[in-house]
Amino acid sequence: ELESAPLRLVHDHACVPRGIALPFSIQQRFNESSGEIRRALAELHQALETDAANAEAVEELCEALQQAIRTAEVPHDIRDEITQAIAEHLPSATLLVVRSSSNAEDLAGFSAAGLYHSVVGVPTADDAAGTDAAVLAAVKEVWASTVSARAAQHRHAAAIPLSRGFMSALIQAPD
Repeated sequence: ELESAPLRLVHDHACVPRGIALPFSIQQRFNESSGEIRRALAELHQALETDAANAEAVEELCEALQQAIRTAEVPHDIRDEITQAIAEHLPSATLLVVRSSSNAEDLAGFSAAGLYHSVVGVPTADDAAGTDAAVLAAVKEVWASTVSARAAQHRHAAAIPLSRGFMSALIQAPD
């Protein structure tokens, strides 16, 4: 009975929103699917390694990379995985929250509270094909926050390589 007490406490008193988690590997696959994103990542990596003190150049590269992420087409297999998970786990949701959760936050000696973005009030299945374009745009916005100038420079100062920072997106129904 004592062993089950913590589980009962959570079950009886915690309200956890329904949702799904997109693993880090989804963002990795998305990044690898775009030559423009791969190129921009390489340029940013080079700038951070050779001239991190040039904040203006790093900021320009980060903005270009974020734009590449926002405008890149989500490959069909990734889009299908996301829309299928939403249909299966959040079938009645009409509005969603897409939250950031990075592997490079809240580490020993490194706090990233407020460093990444989340998007609230995201409508579901906003077209006749049910492709959830708004959800995909929100997921890309969350992924783009991984490489904001502030985030990239903060991680670099903490010796967290650009190639090691990934983002999971948590998609939740705020009911």
